[in-house]
Amino acid sequence: MPAIVIATCFYIASAHAQEFSLKKDVILKDKVPYAKLTGESSLFKDTDLLVSSLNGDPLFTIKTWKYPTGNPAYKALKGVKIEFKASGKSLIRTTTAYAKSKLVEELFHFWSDLVVNNAIDPKAEADYISKFDNNEVVRAQLYEKTESEYLKKMQPVKRDTAAAIEVKVTSQVTNKDGSITQETDIYQDGVYIVSTRKWWTSEWEVAFYRRVDEAMEVNDTATKKIQIATLTIPSTALSQGIGTSDLFINRDIAVREIKIPAPKECEKQMVRYLAKLGYL
Repeated sequence: MPAIVIATCFYIASAHAQEFSLKKDVILKDKVPYAKLTGESSLFKDTDLLVSSLNGDPLFTIKTWKYPTGNPAYKALKGVKIEFKASGKSLIRTTTAYAKSKLVEELFHFWSDLVVNNAIDPKAEADYISKFDNNEVVRAQLYEKTESEYLKKMQPVKRDTAAAIEVKVTSQVTNKDGSITQETDIYQDGVYIVSTRKWWTSEWEVAFYRRVDEAMEVNDTATKKIQIATLTIPSTALSQGIGTSDLFINRDIAVREIKIPAPKECEKQMVRYLAKLGYL
């Protein structure tokens, strides 16, 4: 399986860079036909494009990409996946535009021509991947794996799981945009179980984490704040009590759909739910 690399989206200031545009599904370089573009990409439709030579030979695809595990911590890692047909190599470019004309401007703006004589130039392809490779996906996946293994060693927390659950608010701040951020500590049987950070907007995002004495080390950093799970309650579940909420569980590196019958008591509900699984 070809390696995937990730790249931030920016223009390269170079005297050798060419100007690209799109006219009726034909990509123009300095107003001269360069390649063909077919498919869809817009604010309302996922990007699914094929770049072909002027002869009609497939060169590479451009498709919508999102970080695969559904971890809210990496929801900003999204953009398009570019896969070269001949070599099978691919990369991810993040924060890309939706409109096809803007995508063409962003993705082709480079110091070398990717398409030479109606084919992908191997050296330009290698330079393109090398230039935009910053390994964010690899670092994110390593962090998730390390965190998962750490959690397996520290769970469950010893206490009487039948005892009442105490939720103590430690701070609450109203942000400039009107949202509210609330921090709590949660105890059971007099034992510290977990902390939460709740972000209130039209939907709620509640992060469950645990402060620990032994730091987790990954990606050349150490942290004593270990994420347990993140609960996202959509606006329909908050206002109308319908639909499901997403619970990303860090130990499983996976999302579960669950019902939250009483959102205002979500901290207690999640502690019971995670404790039943042996995760708290």
